[in-house]
Amino acid sequence: MGEEGIDVLIINLPKHVYYASNFHSFDCLIASDAQTFAVIPSRDDREKYLVASHSERFMFIDFPTPFERVLLPGFFYVKGAEEFSERIVSGSIDGLARAVEELGCQSRTIGIEERYLPVSTHKWLQERFPRAQFTDASDILVKLRMIKNSEEIARLKKAADSLEKGIQGVFNSLKEGITERALDRIFRETVNTEGTDTLYFEVGFSGRGAYGVSMPTDRALKEGELVRIDASTSYKGYVSDIGRFAVLGKASKEIKDYYNITFSTEQAAIKEVKAGARICDIFNKAVAIPPKAGYTDYRRHHVGHGIGLDAHEPPILSPKNEMPLEKNMVLCVETPYYVWGLGGFAPEDMLVVTEEGCDLLTTPQKEIIEV
Repeated sequence: MGEEGIDVLIINLPKHVYYASNFHSFDCLIASDAQTFAVIPSRDDREKYLVASHSERFMFIDFPTPFERVLLPGFFYVKGAEEFSERIVSGSIDGLARAVEELGCQSRTIGIEERYLPVSTHKWLQERFPRAQFTDASDILVKLRMIKNSEEIARLKKAADSLEKGIQGVFNSLKEGITERALDRIFRETVNTEGTDTLYFEVGFSGRGAYGVSMPTDRALKEGELVRIDASTSYKGYVSDIGRFAVLGKASKEIKDYYNITFSTEQAAIKEVKAGARICDIFNKAVAIPPKAGYTDYRRHHVGHGIGLDAHEPPILSPKNEMPLEKNMVLCVETPYYVWGLGGFAPEDMLVVTEEGCDLLTTPQKEIIEV
């Protein structure tokens, strides 16, 4: 904020509000027009404000926030419960205005997440504070999120562990006639017992695995078919994302060959990962592997991405990204090869960037699993 000349930062993207304040808005989950705000002054001696619905005030019992001031739009009656009437405001943007005014920033530089802030709210702020200067601060938290601390890495590891167990539960259940939708249920039940939630579960039998996105259907599994899984779990807001593969019965030579080349490509990318390595160099060294082995039609627009609060977040491991990797970035490295009519081959693993290389959060699948 100091580098950007921002006096007060208004955060409204729900994930960023959580990142800053440890508050998950239920209202934003169930209503598309709901708004919650975290308001952070640049001065350390000033209080931080959270604007959250009056109906959500009891969430702070189980999920406390470090923010000193909480304003509560609306009114939600619970017999015998404290109402915090002195904190009640008529609406979310009224609470936001009160926070800015109490911080004395009516005519200062206000950073907003322009990329995510509704146009109507932006316009209202400009009208309410005509002497303030508004500046786009959308990238401040995006940049912060690229480097993880030990707690974030621990949450990502927990999510990754549960994901691997969920996929193993699916593979243990493979049999002729089982449907993709049934595997979805098995996966969700398995990861739930691990104390995590399912963000998404993609599964594609045979040619459906080449769709890129293959959400579960009632299609039944047949002998010899490839099963592609790309899934994600969530633990305390942090998510996992890996790809795994199995065949019911014996895998054909064609399936094995395609998987082996994609796995070799993924491992080549992982080998190049370390603090200071340029992303574009990692990309170029990885995608050079398949053509040398005769797979001249291999094409990729990236070979991985960051992961944290989102399954896909910066940095993207793309050919034009010259950014050097930094220690404690957490990445998913993937090198998909989608073959129409046959299936998708997309080994994907999670890792933490270190000074000398990386620490894997998942165990790479070296070969096609035959069930």
